[in-house]
Amino acid sequence: MRNSGYGLGKLLPGIIVGTAIGLLASTSARAVPVAVHFAPPTIELGKICEARRPDAQIIESWRDWDGKVLPKGRSAEESFRELVRLQYIDAKTFYSKILAGLKLQKAADPYYDEARYLVDLIQLHMQAGKFQEIKEQKLIEQLEKVSGSSAKAQNYLANLHLQGMHPNSDPAKAIELKIQAAYDGEPDAMLYLAQRTAGGEKIEGWDVAPDIAATLAFGAILGKLNPSICDRTVRLAREYANGDIVQRNYELSDAWYRFGADLGDDFSAWKSAEYHLTSEYITKNNDYLVKYLKQASDGGILNAQLEYARALEIGAIVDENKKEAMAIYQKIARKNPRLGYLRLVQLLDSEHRTTPQAAKQFKDALLKLSELDDAPGWVFAKLGQAELEEKGKWLGMTAAKGYFEKGARKGDAESQYQLGRLLMHDNDDPSNYERAIDLFNETISSDGKVASLTALLRAHSCFSRRQNDAEIAGFWQRAEQGAGNSSLDVTLDSLRLAAVGESDQSRAIQSRIQNTALYGRTKALQNYAILMSAQLDAASDAAEADLLRQKISFWRGFAKQFEGGEASFVAGLYMAATTSEDKGHFLGDLQDLVAQNDDAAKLKLAGIYLEKQADDASKVKEAQQLILTSSDKIPEDLLQAFLDARTAHGMETKAFVAQNLDNLAKRASAQSLLILASVETDGELQRDLFNKSVVQMGCDFDTSFKMVEFLRKTYGHTDVFKHWLGVASRLHSEPWQSVKLGDLYAEQDSKEARAKAYDLYMEAVKAQDNVAAIRLLDWVADPESEFYNATLAVNLFNQAIETARPSLSFGIANRVKRAPEPIREAVLENNSLEKLYRSSAKASNPVAMRELAKILRSGEPNDSRLEEASNWLKQAAEQRDVEAMAMLAQNYAFGIGVTPSAELAQKWLRAAAEAGDKTSASLLALSENQNKGQ
Repeated sequence: MRNSGYGLGKLLPGIIVGTAIGLLASTSARAVPVAVHFAPPTIELGKICEARRPDAQIIESWRDWDGKVLPKGRSAEESFRELVRLQYIDAKTFYSKILAGLKLQKAADPYYDEARYLVDLIQLHMQAGKFQEIKEQKLIEQLEKVSGSSAKAQNYLANLHLQGMHPNSDPAKAIELKIQAAYDGEPDAMLYLAQRTAGGEKIEGWDVAPDIAATLAFGAILGKLNPSICDRTVRLAREYANGDIVQRNYELSDAWYRFGADLGDDFSAWKSAEYHLTSEYITKNNDYLVKYLKQASDGGILNAQLEYARALEIGAIVDENKKEAMAIYQKIARKNPRLGYLRLVQLLDSEHRTTPQAAKQFKDALLKLSELDDAPGWVFAKLGQAELEEKGKWLGMTAAKGYFEKGARKGDAESQYQLGRLLMHDNDDPSNYERAIDLFNETISSDGKVASLTALLRAHSCFSRRQNDAEIAGFWQRAEQGAGNSSLDVTLDSLRLAAVGESDQSRAIQSRIQNTALYGRTKALQNYAILMSAQLDAASDAAEADLLRQKISFWRGFAKQFEGGEASFVAGLYMAATTSEDKGHFLGDLQDLVAQNDDAAKLKLAGIYLEKQADDASKVKEAQQLILTSSDKIPEDLLQAFLDARTAHGMETKAFVAQNLDNLAKRASAQSLLILASVETDGELQRDLFNKSVVQMGCDFDTSFKMVEFLRKTYGHTDVFKHWLGVASRLHSEPWQSVKLGDLYAEQDSKEARAKAYDLYMEAVKAQDNVAAIRLLDWVADPESEFYNATLAVNLFNQAIETARPSLSFGIANRVKRAPEPIREAVLENNSLEKLYRSSAKASNPVAMRELAKILRSGEPNDSRLEEASNWLKQAAEQRDVEAMAMLAQNYAFGIGVTPSAELAQKWLRAAAEAGDKTSASLLALSENQNKGQ
């Protein structure tokens, strides 16, 4: 049946029309893979393959080409191969350059005849989506006139017929052309006919046995042993792996990859190494694996570099060589800084305490990683720790605190914890203690929950004084959550993980984000941009990447219909970008939107300046101008970052707020209004700002709790404070929230409030919250407390001990020691102080080390326990624990668990004396006097 039209409009951009792959299965149900064994020749030719440049290099070298003369420094064949590659990378963008290149190739190469030129020309137009031009220029008709001189052109025309792309598609004509091309040696035509006849089909005019035809075809594909041969060996390897045209044979596929690798193709080396790494389809050969994995790694194949470096790192399949692994990771870091430095940090993490050089290398890698855009928060935690390890607690505190602050702002729990520890020792500002407590609570809290509520939810949860309205509020809260209307509150890293994850949870997040983005919510659009960018980074090939770029382009256009949508989408692309070039590109897009007076873009750009360039006073002023000239609502994190930046540069904050209060207040969110109220000193204005915040609040736990904290700090425990504390109590749903609320009730001087705190702590305890258990222990284990309950105290001790982190074990152990005897004995029936102190000692608590040493030294003498006790005392003494120094000096003096050493005894006795231990000072003086007397 003939087709009177082109039918080209149905083609998707990027379809490959020059091969027979895909035609075979679609044109005949009887087509089956051909049984043929075509192995590589057993010859040694050396490295003759010409490595193809990476797509990024190809794009860069052709981007500014003028189209007049083929680029210098590349052979005509190389240039032609790259022009063909550009078609599949981005035919639309490079259309004019590829067209000019084809014309130059035709003029320069006598073997590049009209038929080949027209085939490439038609393919270019199809790849670029220019189907109308094919029709108008009658390119297929022109090809038909000259196809008799080219088997490739005949086969190509046959494909056009078979896929309905020819103006007069005719399957019978296609078979005729296939037969002509096959007899002229065209390999794809031979493979097509071989597969059709392998299923038993009779084709008039073709009587070559399928296996012979396939063998001849593969021989033709292999062709000459010239620099481009590896492209063809890869084709043969893939055919045996795919099993579409010839019967699947992974051993032969691997053989062809190894053949190509031996000819110098690093990609083939990696494919063979992959086979032997997984050993899923072939018999694993470690000699092949090591040989080709190293070749691919040396050739710069990223996956191979990662696998080979990891093998060197752990001593798998090759001898351990961490130095060589480091060199590979450093090479990776030059092209992919984030990945390279991440691997370096992971390698050095377990090594950095071994030598000063390793410590320096570890810190240098951390610093490089911290300087990258969107550095993970844990990097700053490790940097702070490295600073303390390098310079000691006091000399390193300032720098370490700065690192921990950065990590805490990124929500890193370890940074928050370490910052809290430093703040606990900083007595210059009384608020540091309170902040430290908050940071400790944050490290065990569950973040990421969003309570997006309707007006009914706000009314029933936040403003009603009737207790039964809490049940109604619960109904509306469930209804709102069930609708899925709220945008997910997710981190950048969690979005990247969800983007490529295969778990049900990852797929649910992907679906949820896309669904909410359809409603035009700015946060959802930003999240979806991040999600798609992460998927683009993980794309497996150029075709997948191209589809994702088209998808991103579509969604950016889609976002334009919503106020602030495009700015949010571009901000998401900026956040997800992993290179400085991409960051700069999307930053420029935001700046363009600002130039168009996009209010949302102004705030997004201000946020970037404050996050990335807050140390530059001029950028802070630019952010100020953007904030003041925008009419969009100001998020609390942006306002806080701006005020913090002003303060950091010594700019007057209170005067600025007073001068711009009207502008800021009318656009501030509920929590932003609380920030302004905290700065304001005028009582009346402060109350006005608070009331405005109440009106706007979203009525979730976070906002109501911040209101409670604001009221507590400004007005104390007033009736308004108690109302909002009650609201927060009704809205809380997580154990950590119960603990925070319990702390607020506990600080109030009333029996009723303390009873409420007790109930909240118990609520969290039932959810296995360890902090709540420790809070209650101070009450229920105290005989003077109204909550004294020996049985409950024992249970809480057991729960706390079972679930405590090592860093908390020391505090629990001390509480056990202080507990009344009946409680202490009951707890120690199933637990031991030794175990608790050991857990905390392993978490580097020097006092726990010392207390553990005391326990190990008590009881029956035991050489191993005495030796262990001395080891812990050494560690505690090295962390400047004075009592441990004195005890260690005693051990060296009398040989308790160590070899006696008067010199070391004197050393640690002097250290204890210099640290303020009077007994050690007296003993030292006595010892020195005795020495003088001698």
